[in-house]
Amino acid sequence: MVKMDRHTAAYGSMAAWCSRLRGRWGLLIMLLLAAGGCTGPQEMAGGGTTAPAEDMDYTLVYLLHADADYLYHDREGSPLQADEKMLKEARAVARKASRGEVFIFHQRPEKNILGLFPKKDRRMYHYRGGTLVARKSYSPRGETPFRAEAALYRSHRREGDSGERSKRILLYYGHEIPARPRRGYYQSRPSVLFGSDSFSEGIARFQGPGTDLFDLVVLSTCNNGTPGMISNLEGRAHHVLASPQNLHLSHIDTDPLTALEDNPALPPAELADRMADHTFERMEPWMQTAVTIARYDMQEVGGYVGDLARRVEHPFRQGGPKTQGVDNIDCARLLPGEAVRSEGVRVWFKPPAFGRQSDRKNHSGWGCRPPNR
Repeated sequence: MVKMDRHTAAYGSMAAWCSRLRGRWGLLIMLLLAAGGCTGPQEMAGGGTTAPAEDMDYTLVYLLHADADYLYHDREGSPLQADEKMLKEARAVARKASRGEVFIFHQRPEKNILGLFPKKDRRMYHYRGGTLVARKSYSPRGETPFRAEAALYRSHRREGDSGERSKRILLYYGHEIPARPRRGYYQSRPSVLFGSDSFSEGIARFQGPGTDLFDLVVLSTCNNGTPGMISNLEGRAHHVLASPQNLHLSHIDTDPLTALEDNPALPPAELADRMADHTFERMEPWMQTAVTIARYDMQEVGGYVGDLARRVEHPFRQGGPKTQGVDNIDCARLLPGEAVRSEGVRVWFKPPAFGRQSDRKNHSGWGCRPPNR
């Protein structure tokens, strides 16, 4: 029999303890390490410090909602995932942005390991000067919309050394933003309330101090060119591009943003018009339903949009539970006794090919829910 000294005995005891640890907890530890290794933060070399030294002329912020059903079929019948298609388009724009800084936030469904530990399924892509300088996995923070995204934006964005303010554009792609807060917009987080108020408060987190408004906010959603939504975006943007009615699984094209490479001083209204022109020209030949896109000059509409929102809210319960999921109609059809003001609104409109509205020649640019029935 071999006699062990106390050091050998201690070592044997430690080995036995490690063996028991592997048996009980090894699987869990391996799962956690694997999760961290596969979905944890992934920064490119330099973590963003390899970006060009010169100031950027413009900043684009893409918010791509993907925590819902975005499966659709194209005209050839091929299945497509709308958020993945938009991610590809956004990254193509970012790679061409040699004079710009681009942030892309892909809000994928949030999953948990063993129901306890978040996997960090969302993705941020950060480009400067056309180069991907950072890619990071992250999780949402609490129930406040865009809190995590805005924190990443602030931590990665580099202010220009010249002190001149660069053009800033925010683009949101997703399902219709509810007029009133409701649960279920994020399928993997069904308890989170989301609506036009919280959307406006969320994007404000990307703004700087004082009156650092976005030059342009693009809402590539259905039915959000409404008096209520535009009123909520006062103090957030100089111009808003949105659809007063249904986009029918289409989206607002962002290829025209590359015009900023040739002319960074391009006015935001003209840039929005180019995006609307490009989108309308693509949709108009084949859409059988109505196509409606509108650009809102927030300074001009600000004098009356709040009153218009109140006029359509009280009689018709805009966005109430009975009308949720129902497509908008032209507000001018709801208020025949009073003209609906449209100063500061430019509209792209094609009536439906069939039906009672097929002979309509114009649109007010304001979408409203039809009356409760």
